[in-house]
Amino acid sequence: MRPGGSRVSTVSLRGIQLARYVREFALLYAVHTQLDENGEVVFVQPTGTGDEVDVALAARQRPPRQMTDKFLRDVARVYTKAKSKPVIAVMQRFGSSRPTAGQWVMVARERGFLAPSTRKGRR
Repeated sequence: MRPGGSRVSTVSLRGIQLARYVREFALLYAVHTQLDENGEVVFVQPTGTGDEVDVALAARQRPPRQMTDKFLRDVARVYTKAKSKPVIAVMQRFGSSRPTAGQWVMVARERGFLAPSTRKGRR
């Protein structure tokens, strides 16, 4: 834990999009090398076209999801069908972060697509 930071948890570790980081690293830093007969590098060339940074940034940017009634009904359906950890089920189904999935569930409750929470300390 860094000073003043939050503790590392399994939930936060699961939220790390490792595949994305590996893909971006490969796009940005992969090079083609050619070796001579002694195993010495004689030729090095980037494998990309030079626009890898722009492509990687564009791939990260998704358009904001509209919180339409249809979408919130889908969120409610996934939430209610989940056998356990319904917010995680919403997160996985829609490819969102856990806080975003929780926000969608909260809005679905506010709009009447889900019953009020029965957990103590929750609204």
